[in-house]
Amino acid sequence: AKFWVPQGCCAGCEEACRSQGRCPFRGCSSAVFCRHHRGCLSCEVLSCTQCGLSRGDGEDVVALVRSLKAEVVFLDFDRTLCTTKAGGSPLHGTHSLDPDLVECGQLAEVHIVTRSSRQEEITKFLAQRGLRFPVHCVRKAGYSSKAEVINSL
Repeated sequence: AKFWVPQGCCAGCEEACRSQGRCPFRGCSSAVFCRHHRGCLSCEVLSCTQCGLSRGDGEDVVALVRSLKAEVVFLDFDRTLCTTKAGGSPLHGTHSLDPDLVECGQLAEVHIVTRSSRQEEITKFLAQRGLRFPVHCVRKAGYSSKAEVINSL
């Protein structure tokens, strides 16, 4: 018999994992599992107001910033604000910025928090586009996580 097993997990195993509060797909930490929606906040596209997590694209971020009247927004650089990947230099190749996330800079104070060590290159890339967002590199600042950087500001 043939079975359809999406993402490497059959329906029975998926249900068992969800019932135990575990990610059924990649074994993610239980800290990113939403018990309200019985889903992995890392692997699945879902939002939960009870968990305080909203997931979406740049347009959704702008709408959220507007509705919350946010004063400060923290954005990742690679594959979020910019099309760079894996800490690559934004000054090499053809890279672009998400126009919706750039718009956040008109609504709130924006800080870039990244694991990339290319702080000067990111700052220069942004300046070339008329943006003056402060760039905080996790390791260069002596932190071990983005959350530590955000909490320090």
